[in-house]
Amino acid sequence: HLRVRQDAAAGTAAEISVYAARGEWESFQVVVAGSATNVRITPPAGAPVTVKLYREHYVPVTRGSGTYSSQANKPEGPGLYPDALIPFDAPGAAIPRAQPYAIASGKVQPYWVDLFVPSSCPAGEHLLPFTIDSDQGSATVTARLTVWAFELPQKPALQTAFAYWPPVRGQLQPELLLLENRIQPTFTDATHSAALDAAGQSAVHVGF
Repeated sequence: HLRVRQDAAAGTAAEISVYAARGEWESFQVVVAGSATNVRITPPAGAPVTVKLYREHYVPVTRGSGTYSSQANKPEGPGLYPDALIPFDAPGAAIPRAQPYAIASGKVQPYWVDLFVPSSCPAGEHLLPFTIDSDQGSATVTARLTVWAFELPQKPALQTAFAYWPPVRGQLQPELLLLENRIQPTFTDATHSAALDAAGQSAVHVGF
């Protein structure tokens, strides 16, 4: 996925095509251009898929990565980059908040959309309209989702181990999030074994 900088040019597309199997997560971005105040995004009602929405939070990078003369994809240097994802369903006291949000004139704000296709979702094409409201008006962006007629297994055959270090060890939610996307967390809490096994855990670090 493309990282959208704050000063990126606004586009005009209002529809995106998404393809997924049953049991699969797919994602895309919705980018809203300013100026706009009290921006809110509403997912489609009654959709046959699970929808998770996030506002992409910009973080300052004061020093860019090094580069080499032979490197084709060079870093862009210091600036603001969209990195953290703030969930729409975060507690009301969460700071910063996902929405409502104000977008300055000449700036854009990307939103990350996750779609999960359950085993009960019929194969074929599904139109998923997302409504964007603000004090300046409303617009609709449609995801044209094509669901293929097969299902991915919950527990992947490929053995992986993703090393990550959460701020607080032993939290269940980050481990489940990785497993949702078929990534095996390297270090897990033994008290979570039953929940993680049900979520598709197939490997675990036992120490040495």
